[in-house]
Amino acid sequence: MNASWTLLRQPMYRRLWTAQTLATFGDAFFRVAQVALVLQLGGAAVGLSGVLLANVLPGLLFSLVGGVWADQFDRRCLLVATNAGRAAGMALLSGLMFTGHTALWQLYVLGVVFGSLSALGNPAYNALLPRVIPEPQLQSGNALFSVGDSLGYVAGPALAGALLSLVGAGGLVAVTTGALLWMVGTLLTLRVAPRAGTGAVSGSESLLAQVRQGWRWMARQPSMLLFLVMFAATNLATPVMGVALPLYVTQTLSERTAVYGLLLAAMNAGILVASLLLARVTLRRAALASALSLMTIGLSGYIGVGLTRSAIVAALLLALADGLSMVPNILFPTWVQRSAPPELQGRVFGLVSVTTYALVPLGYVAAAAAMGIWTPPAALIAAGVVLVLVPAAALVYRPFREAQV
Repeated sequence: MNASWTLLRQPMYRRLWTAQTLATFGDAFFRVAQVALVLQLGGAAVGLSGVLLANVLPGLLFSLVGGVWADQFDRRCLLVATNAGRAAGMALLSGLMFTGHTALWQLYVLGVVFGSLSALGNPAYNALLPRVIPEPQLQSGNALFSVGDSLGYVAGPALAGALLSLVGAGGLVAVTTGALLWMVGTLLTLRVAPRAGTGAVSGSESLLAQVRQGWRWMARQPSMLLFLVMFAATNLATPVMGVALPLYVTQTLSERTAVYGLLLAAMNAGILVASLLLARVTLRRAALASALSLMTIGLSGYIGVGLTRSAIVAALLLALADGLSMVPNILFPTWVQRSAPPELQGRVFGLVSVTTYALVPLGYVAAAAAMGIWTPPAALIAAGVVLVLVPAAALVYRPFREAQV
């Protein structure tokens, strides 16, 4: 067991953790304000879908660019620039809302800008942590970040909903602006260790050539490639859960929509508890632990939920499944941070981000097709079978089973 919370006694990590947690709360506030504003402007379902898509699509392109820039430039300065850009966009939107000059198209533009800046900064953020804390503490550091995110995702929307009637959507956006400015201020005062590695990116090389350097390193790591295949299976199955679960509640269980909210709360509680445990328990067999976790997720959160007709049992199974999802989500970035050359980490994380972004739309296409063929329980069971079989196949490869974080 590790005294993981002692990480928060380290001033640099504590500042970064606090700023990241506040930024997560700010993002939750913005999501509530975004929905309220879209509905106020008459956008309804089409408007909401378009705004969400505008946030996701830039990641397909700019994650690769962000990965290269994270290796080419100072990662802290890159994060300052991207978060300052996001804060400026939020401040502009807040001003437009308070003066009554908002339009739906502005949310589309802001979604593209926000999605682009987030994609540019994410690889740098993941690659910065090894310069803030010692290598043996990376798993705990990643897990505690997940704890902060979980707190924001659980409490943020509820707090935003309570404040919406008091300060309005414009007030929520102003709070998000403040959270992002806090992040910028924290990054400006952050002192990080000197950058290790000598293979800096050459500005004379093309973007494609620089990306290929990261890919060549990944291609020589078959266990990591298998890990990405498991992520692919997860990213194809998760949208099925997102689409099928509310229908499972209302159609299969014949329960009120409020029960769906309780299931979501159970899932977030599972994430929080698992993140706290992973901050203290060191797991070295990253691939083995992750594969077994995904198989259990398939059996409990998908097949188990598909078979049960009890909302209480479903809540317990979903809490277990979402808690176990933190195992690969925490161990994989820790694995990259410890094993990838420091000068390539930005590009490796950029490639991982693109894989994630690219499969989100495909996952929803698969979910729509599944719901057109099967009932909600059958769709959940089919997705669960995929989540069991893909990791089981990966475990056949012995180096994968024995891979160490």
